[in-house]
Formats: sequence, C-alpha cells, structure tokens
Amino acid sequence: MIEKDGSVASALINAATLALIDAGIEMNDMVSSCSVSLHADTIVVDPCATEEKSQRACAVVAVSPIRGTITFIDTSGPWTEASWNDALKTAIIACTQLDVTVREWLKGQLQQQQ
Repeated sequence: MIEKDGSVASALINAATLALIDAGIEMNDMVSSCSVSLHADTIVVDPCATEEKSQRACAVVAVSPIRGTITFIDTSGPWTEASWNDALKTAIIACTQLDVTVREWLKGQLQQQQ
C-alpha cells in the first residue's frame, strides 16, 4: 500500500484475494470486501480518511458472493439495530457489485491472454 485514504482493511482483503488469483491458487470463491460507516443517519460505503474521522460507527465486511456467506466482519462504534441492518445490507450489495466487476475484469484479462 502506497497511500492511506481510508478503508484500508477492505483494500488489504481485496488485495489478498487478487494476489491469490494472480498466484494461480485454486479457490471455491473469491472474497470481496468493503467498509461502511455511519454518519448521522446515513450509511457511507468505502469512506475516505476524512469521512472516517467524523463517523459514528464503522464496519469492514467481507463476503464470498457465490457461496452466499459473510466471511469477515469487524465493527466499531455504536450501531442501532436498524442502522446495523441497513449497513450490513449496503455492505453486502457493495461487495457483490465489486465481485461482479472483478470477475468481468478477470474474464477480459483471460481473453486477452488467449
């Protein structure tokens, strides 16, 4: 990592997944991760460092979308049940969208190599 501007844990989880793929390690599913933070009543996905400084609560979530499992959660700060449910749903959607994007990129890379 060259520069830190928030969501570091998620970036590291995603980098580890990409490193395993690049090394040719066989996996049952990829893991994708994102961070969410709570600002007043708003959920922010992948907050930058400035947003992290003013957040009320935050969470790092990693999922294996194909398997439909949450593989990692780390939270800090006070969450209400409603705000946590919203944050978790938002994080799962964001991780799933990231997974789709990465898979499409990987397919394109494989096609270029052939």
